[in-house]
Amino acid sequence: MAHDIVAVISKNLKDVHKLLDLHWIYYPIEDMFLDDMERITYTREEVISRAKGKLEEFNKVFYSKYLMDKESFKKQYKYWPGFLEYVEKVFPEDLKRSDDEIYEDIVRHQLSLKRKEDGSVSLDYNPDRKFARYSLPRTQGTLWDFKCPDRKIRRKTKGRVKDLMRERRPLKNERVNLQKYWDGVMKRPEDVKEIIELDGLTPDTSERYKDCCNKRDALIGIYGDFENFLKYNNKVQSFAVITPDGKWHENVLRDWFGNVTHIIEGEKEWIDNYYERFIEPYGEYFITFVCFAHY
Repeated sequence: MAHDIVAVISKNLKDVHKLLDLHWIYYPIEDMFLDDMERITYTREEVISRAKGKLEEFNKVFYSKYLMDKESFKKQYKYWPGFLEYVEKVFPEDLKRSDDEIYEDIVRHQLSLKRKEDGSVSLDYNPDRKFARYSLPRTQGTLWDFKCPDRKIRRKTKGRVKDLMRERRPLKNERVNLQKYWDGVMKRPEDVKEIIELDGLTPDTSERYKDCCNKRDALIGIYGDFENFLKYNNKVQSFAVITPDGKWHENVLRDWFGNVTHIIEGEKEWIDNYYERFIEPYGEYFITFVCFAHY
């Protein structure tokens, strides 16, 4: 399942990419178990059939519209010159290619495909993974201290880490060396420069209410900077969470984090459940990141 937003819980910055790589569709080059991983194999005929299917889909969605009204189409995609050039010049030639030309072109240009003697190909990626590319925001993330007396202290790391700003997108003609992305800087609690106290919550003498408020504050750490992404995509109603054990948690509703302004009885159970699931097992400190992830 593709998620626009993924929150990553990590003990340090260096492990953020490692946790994401567990669910990245491409296997890391340095993975010592790469040769033992099961791959999907397609016959030569299946490779050609799938390629033709994509050509037919592109023809139906884009090229047919271009032929119907070229001027309108050019106006609509005037800021995409590369795309327009493909539609006008390259795609018509693609439609004329023979089966042999289609097959050879795919195997030659897609290094994720490994050709066998019988003409079948195996994939270097795991189709059960969650996303094909992702990018991290410009901030280093938020470091949370949950052992302080009221758990209402949020500590933000200061500055930027350029290594964590790279977008992980496989290139067409080269294998990506993932090791360079794993050289992030580990930030210990004593390295943190800035401390921000969260705003006080509604006063209440109930210990149960206070406990719930503390847990809610902790959950906002997972929520991270999610609100900042909503101004770009208000249709996003859920996001995924990757916990330090590498597990992927689907469909975490955004309204259960951060947006809870008034804690009612029903919400207490939600907060208890998610606190026990995402906060308690992972110790005193952890860092949260929010990133884009796409197929």
